[in-house]
Amino acid sequence: MIERPWPDLRFNEDGQKKALSAMCKDINGRLELDKYTRSLQLALLSAVRQAQTNPQLLIRSMHYLYFLVMAKKFSTHIIELNDGLDELLQKSSMFSEALASDAVIPELKLLYAHYQALEND
Repeated sequence: MIERPWPDLRFNEDGQKKALSAMCKDINGRLELDKYTRSLQLALLSAVRQAQTNPQLLIRSMHYLYFLVMAKKFSTHIIELNDGLDELLQKSSMFSEALASDAVIPELKLLYAHYQALEND
């Protein structure tokens, strides 16, 4: 089992900023949403939600979830993430229950715990 975050996921500050750059645009030193980034966030949220009823999509969803957590952490998110992300990261959520399965690899459970911690920072 992994005892520290995977380096490729870049849980450090530099890595978080790189992920954030995919979720919003830097316009004259200000992070802002445009039509593209709004649409992207909404599409990723929809894709993550699909894993609640199709556990085969959990790995894909965990990748997308990281980007959404970064967007919300840095307050550069669509309004739908306010409730949507909170719902996904709750211990009693359908997403959490899907991850609790014995068939899920332990690394996904660790990632989910990291996302929950980042959401609460």
